[in-house]
Amino acid sequence: MSAITKTYLTGYSTLNALLWSVVLARTLTTLLTTFDPSAIYPSVGEFTRWAQTVIVLDFAHVLFGLVRTSLLTTLLQSFSRLFLVHAISPLSPTAHSSIFYTTMLVSWSVAEITRYTFYVYSAAGRAPRWLIWARYNFFFVLYVTGAGSEWACMWLSVRSGEVEEAGGKVVWGVVVGMLVAWPIFFPNQYLHMMALRRKMMRGKKKA
Repeated sequence: MSAITKTYLTGYSTLNALLWSVVLARTLTTLLTTFDPSAIYPSVGEFTRWAQTVIVLDFAHVLFGLVRTSLLTTLLQSFSRLFLVHAISPLSPTAHSSIFYTTMLVSWSVAEITRYTFYVYSAAGRAPRWLIWARYNFFFVLYVTGAGSEWACMWLSVRSGEVEEAGGKVVWGVVVGMLVAWPIFFPNQYLHMMALRRKMMRGKKKA
């Protein structure tokens, strides 16, 4: 990896860690001051939309060979999250006012802060043990709460009829397709992370 690429990716990871720190802080602050999940979207929904949109660069990085990650995994995650913040959440008040929207943001935030902070330290060659542990163990819970909350938000948007009414048949069809696909693709994503964890843990034991 060239010095320019390394510097760029470090800056990119730092930016993402900061963006998701803001999302987490605003989400928790709003929740703790209002105790009302419906207050989360007005407070942080727009910021989250654009913070999440940066994920398109993750796909570009894989596509152009800047990082070695599964293209399919990155594509699936990028598409689902972008669709959630640009279509489902804005179109469905029932979904974005629910507790599942809040748990989705918290899960995303903690996962992304951990992931991108790990990338920053790894690029410098000095990732601390606690961060390595967090990167490869938090997903046991965060993947379940995150993906589960995403599915619940999609389901609420369909059940309420809001996504079809506001987005039309095409958007409704995409959401229904995602609802059906979730139980199929989620285990694959989860197993992928477990494989990465086993690989990393074996490497640490040998070291």
